[in-house]
Amino acid sequence: YMSTIFRENALSSGRVGQKNRTRNQLLAAARALMAENESISVASVARRAGISTATAYRYFADPQELKLEAVIDIDASGKSNLIGRFDAISSSVSDPSERVIIANQLILDFVRENEPGLRLFIARFHERRATQAAAGDDIVPFGQRIALIERAIEPARGLFQDRYNQVRQALLAACGPEIYFILKDIAKLDEAQIERTMATNLRSVIRSHL
Repeated sequence: YMSTIFRENALSSGRVGQKNRTRNQLLAAARALMAENESISVASVARRAGISTATAYRYFADPQELKLEAVIDIDASGKSNLIGRFDAISSSVSDPSERVIIANQLILDFVRENEPGLRLFIARFHERRATQAAAGDDIVPFGQRIALIERAIEPARGLFQDRYNQVRQALLAACGPEIYFILKDIAKLDEAQIERTMATNLRSVIRSHL
C-alpha cells in the first residue's frame, strides 16, 4: 500500500515538474522572439522551444496572453536578481542620489533588454484600464522599480523623516519604462541623453526633499 502511494506521488510530482519545464520553455522562447522583434504566434514559439504546436496550445491558446505572460514572468523572476545586483554595486555608496542613480541604471538596462515585451505589456495594461473597471489585482508594468527605489533610499529614511513617502512617490514617477519610452519616442533623445535627463530629474527629487 505504501509503495503504491509513493509511486503515485512520484508520478504526480514528475508530471508537475515536466509541465512547469514545458511552460518555462515556451515563455523563454516567446521572450527570445520578442527580443528579436519577431512575430509571435503559438506555432512560432513552439518551433523555437522545440515543442509540438499541439502541446503548446494546451498551455497557451492565445498568443497575446502568451506574450503578456512572458513579460510578467520576466518581471517576477528577475526581481531577486536585480535586487542582488543593486546590493553588490551599491554596498559602499551612502549618498541617496547616487544610490537612486544606480537603481535607475539597472532599470534602464532591464527595459532595453526587454523593450518589445514591455511595450506590449504597457499597451495592454492601459487598454484594460480604458475598457474595464480598474482591477485591484492588476499587475503594474515593471513593478520591480518599487523594490529597487525603496532599497536605494531606505538608508536615508531618517533624513527624509515624514517626507519619505513623498520622496518615494516622486522617484517612482521619474523612472521606469514609461519615462524611458516618453524620452525616446516623444522627446527623441538618444540613449546617453535619456540617462542624463533621468539622472538629473532623480537628483533634483532627492535635493528638493533634503
